[in-house]
Order: sequence, then structure tokens, then C-alpha cells
Amino acid sequence: NNSNRILIVSTGEYSAGVVSGVTLGSQNFVRAISRAHSSHGFITELWYLINPTVGTADITVTWSGTANRRGFTGTSFYNVDQSSPIGVTNTVDSGGQSSTVSGTITPTTTGSMVIDAMMWLNGTQASLTRTAGAIQFIGGNDRSTGQQYSTTPTIGSANAMNYTASDVGHWIWVGVEVKANLVNPKVVDGSIFYATDTNKSYVLYNGSWTEV
Repeated sequence: NNSNRILIVSTGEYSAGVVSGVTLGSQNFVRAISRAHSSHGFITELWYLINPTVGTADITVTWSGTANRRGFTGTSFYNVDQSSPIGVTNTVDSGGQSSTVSGTITPTTTGSMVIDAMMWLNGTQASLTRTAGAIQFIGGNDRSTGQQYSTTPTIGSANAMNYTASDVGHWIWVGVEVKANLVNPKVVDGSIFYATDTNKSYVLYNGSWTEV
């Protein structure tokens, strides 16, 4: 129950095809990005819903086919751009097998955050390298999906979003930039201002701006 809300759902499936729709009650999500593995066919996607109704409702994910191994996670945020929330996107295919899922996002809009989704095919559950996110086994102990995010990425630079495991496996990864609502931003102590002409950052404290 905050201003300028967004709800993001990440999905993963082994053989059910792409997601045909995601809903929160009667509200329909929009697909932000989708990627299928080049040789094994499993898919991960990110979907979003702007300004979801406040309250409790079921999230329903519908796949275009049936499969035993599929799952999803959801995360909500606020102070998000309501007209054009998704910026830069990126996808990575593992090709072969490795013990690290690795993707990058280079956000271009001030105040943006980044969020990702991945699916992993091996016998060990991958571990998050970001402090915030979710991960789960799906359909047994040899497939997993994950979602993690960073609310303070470096704008204009490649921000790494990685997962690690003690085993090797095939994987796919997708990530997006989520843009902030910058209309009448609230400036409080601790706010950061970046001056493009001087390439310097300043922090506000007790009414004064100090160079970082």
C-alpha cells in the first residue's frame, strides 16, 4: 500500500512452453522479457503489473502447455514510473554447463533499480549473491528458479547479477531495468545528487550539500 506500485513475477519452466498469462485477481500482467535456452528449451520470464490493487489476491500463472517442473516468485516495489517502467533489458544463455549464473544490466535512467530471473538445471540449488531475492526448487531437487534485485545499481555501468552452486549445470538468465518515478521526488537527508557537468556526487545533510 504505497504510491506508484509495481508487482513483478519471475517464472521458470522446464517443458511447459512460454507463459500465456499472469493475473492478480482479475488484473493482467505484461510480459517484460522472455528467454529460452538454445539447446534444452527451458524458459524463464519476467512479468509486471503497474498499480496493483491494494489487498490480498491470488497470483495465477498460466503456461501454454503442461509440465511437472515449473514455478514462480513475486516481489512488489513502490516509487516506480507508472507510464514506462521497464528500461534496458538483457538475456544470457549458458550454452554449456557452469557453476555460476552470470548476467549484467547497464541501467541508463537515474534512480533505476535492476531485477532478474533465472532457471538452473542441476542437482544443487544455486545460491544468491545479492542480499535480496528469492530462490526455490521446482518439481523435485534438480531444477530451480531464482529472482534477485538491486535498488542501488551504478547507472551507466554493467551491474553483475550472479548466482553460484557447488555443481555445474545449464542455465538461462534475464534481467531488466525498472525506472523510478522521478516526478516531484522527495529530497531528505541522505539524498544523493549527481552533477553531470562536474562528474561529482553530493549528499544532503542538515540542509547542506557535501561532495561525496
